Formats: sequence, structure tokens, C-alpha cells
Amino acid sequence: METVEDMSEVIEVLKIVTGRLHNAVLNRLDSTVLSDGEVFRTALMAAAAKYADMTSFGQLKEALKRLVGDIEGGKDPLVLKTY
Repeated sequence: METVEDMSEVIEVLKIVTGRLHNAVLNRLDSTVLSDGEVFRTALMAAAAKYADMTSFGQLKEALKRLVGDIEGGKDPLVLKTY
């Protein structure tokens, strides 16, 4: 496996997850799962890495944007009510 020195993509995803996504989940779904749910956040980041590996970083960013948009629109695509 090739060593990656540039962490900019990881940081960009973290900014989305801990910024826009977190705010959308907290405000629209009234859930603290991303701030109090370390296991959930870790699993979400692992799933994001796997998705980027299977597709591309650009597709991951687009998927995260769609996820944020869905939540801001009132949907619960992560089924957070079960957590």
C-alpha cells in the first residue's frame, strides 16, 4: 500500500461531517449522534473511506452533499431515529 502524505482529502471530508452534516442532523433531525456518538461518527468515516476507495473522492464529496441536502430537506436517510 502506498503511503499518503497529503491529508487534504481526509480533512475535507471531516469538515463536511463535523460541519454541514453535523449541523443538518442536529437542527433538522434533533439528533446529537454526530457529537455524542463517537462509534457512529467513526463508522460513518470508515464507510466514507470505503466508498471513496470503491468510486472516487469526487463521488464521495457529491454523495455527502446529497446526504446533507436530504437531511436539510427533512429526510432521515441515515435512519437516525433508531440510534
